Amino acid sequence: MAYTPAGFPMLFVVLVLSFLTSIADSTKPMVRDDAWKSVVIEQNGQVVELNEALFDKSGEPTVRDGGDSLIALDSAGGFSDEIKKLQDDVQQIVNTSFADGKVTDEVKMLATFMSTLVVDLQNRIDKASQDGVSMLGTVYGQFQVCEDTRGTAEQVQNVKALAYTNYSTAHKSCRHMEARKFTKHAQCVDALAPLVALQEDKTAAFHLAQASADNVGNHKQGAELEDFGHEPTLDYITRLAKSFEDLHADFTDKLAAKDTATQNADGQAAACDQNLTAHETNKKDCDKTQEDMDNSACAYALKINSVCDAHTACIAATQYQYTTAVSAAQGASKLRQDEYEASDRIECMLRVLTESTGGTVDKTQIDACSNYPVDVDHLVLEITESPVASMCVKATPHGTTTFPCNDAYKAKEYKDYPLEAPVQECSVCSALAIQQ
Repeated sequence: MAYTPAGFPMLFVVLVLSFLTSIADSTKPMVRDDAWKSVVIEQNGQVVELNEALFDKSGEPTVRDGGDSLIALDSAGGFSDEIKKLQDDVQQIVNTSFADGKVTDEVKMLATFMSTLVVDLQNRIDKASQDGVSMLGTVYGQFQVCEDTRGTAEQVQNVKALAYTNYSTAHKSCRHMEARKFTKHAQCVDALAPLVALQEDKTAAFHLAQASADNVGNHKQGAELEDFGHEPTLDYITRLAKSFEDLHADFTDKLAAKDTATQNADGQAAACDQNLTAHETNKKDCDKTQEDMDNSACAYALKINSVCDAHTACIAATQYQYTTAVSAAQGASKLRQDEYEASDRIECMLRVLTESTGGTVDKTQIDACSNYPVDVDHLVLEITESPVASMCVKATPHGTTTFPCNDAYKAKEYKDYPLEAPVQECSVCSALAIQQ
């Protein structure tokens, strides 16, 4: 939107300076400027300054670098005086617009700026409502401290519970793995026996073949001429070659069979040794995991008891004071609702000015702002019952699964395990036993 110096009415200058004068007289100013002679507005992401030198030579509003343009009021007190000033200034603008019979662009800009003040005011009312309940309810706040403290403690408790649960799950898994590795080793040993027997058989057969091959006498006897020395030479040589070929084949076959049986037996034995080592290592890991599970269950049970005792004591000290604090907070809530409603009616009138069309003010819409329905539900105090200590089940020797080494704990953690993976003795929680 462009403006020209010729279109800048004197009324706007008077209204701006009048509005600034009323703010400057307040001990809690909303606008900060070194000379207190200008209004600073943020518009479309830029900071626009309206003052006696509203326009530069180009006819556009003066734009300067941004920064804090508003100073927040102290929200500890009420906002009645501030609201009254805004009401008077807005009414003056409305009356002047009625008298002139038009709403100028400069008045719209001023109304837009004042709307930002109303929004800022409402934000501070919201904050004051929240702060008021907290400040007026010291004991009520202490109840929240009880809950926060318990919440923080329960986070630690939950960490300990998770550690216990993780160890419990890991222990069960570990024992089943231990049983599988025990079974695997046992099956490996069972499978090794026939391989060793086969190796022994093949070795014995090889030794017989070796002895036969080493018997020179047998070779000489087979080398004599047949048919009373009249065996043809070719037949004789052919027969000898066939005899030694058979001897060689038998010897090499039995050697290969012996070597294969030995390799298979040795390989199975090595696998069994590995399985045995894996089982022994797994069992040590399971025993350590079981010890960690018992210790983590102990830490979890101790934390359950400490959280329960601390929360019960904290709540017991705040029950009576809480009722008084709620009564005070209700009064503060009603005051903030009235203030917010008044500020929202001001915003309604400003909206009528900024959204006016044809340069005129709709008196019907202005009057309607007096009955404008304002939603203050967010400022309504929701009352809860007086706080009481919630029931908490402490870890005891009987009737709970979180007390290490009692019957319920053992039934949960030490049963239904494979016979191949026996558990060790439970680690007693000495610190918890002392509490009982």
